[in-house]
Amino acid sequence: MQSIGNSSGSFPLSSIFPSRANTHISHNQNEEKESASSGNSKFHSTLESIANPDNNIINVDEFRLDLKNTTSYVESRLNEILLNMGIDPDLEFEFTTGYDGSIIINGDDPSIESIEAAVNSDFELSNLIRKMSSVSSSLKALENYLEFAAAYKNDPVAAVAKYGWMLDDNSSYDVTFSFENGKITSEVKFT
Repeated sequence: MQSIGNSSGSFPLSSIFPSRANTHISHNQNEEKESASSGNSKFHSTLESIANPDNNIINVDEFRLDLKNTTSYVESRLNEILLNMGIDPDLEFEFTTGYDGSIIINGDDPSIESIEAAVNSDFELSNLIRKMSSVSSSLKALENYLEFAAAYKNDPVAAVAKYGWMLDDNSSYDVTFSFENGKITSEVKFT
């Protein structure tokens, strides 16, 4: 049986991606530096790193930074779309990714349908929103896993009792973004 979790706070990515047998997820900057000095390259993009078998460390801080930078860019693009459409930039709405990959925008303003159409017709922007959703849910899953791994190390029975909900195959992480006063916030729920 493969052991998951260790004292450095990392776990084998092969538990999620079997093709990445020598990859670990870490939230320890020193581990990443040590790994990089031993010949393992640091990844530049969260999703590229997962797909690139040459990288051996996925740092949780890299996920957070990537999400922060992507969110900032999407905020500016949404503000630009509102400005170009003559819509008040203080408009509030929520958006999420649909099961078919479309961006679903909800709000009370009559211009919501036009905004949704503009976002979905912009290939780069809609892909960035899908990326934000994916990274947000992955981050939440990673954070929950690291909490579970630390608790499991101390008391396996108590850890399974507390975090057993993560093993439900019929559940998922759902991400909803809110756009208020030109800024994006997110909420990730396990449903």
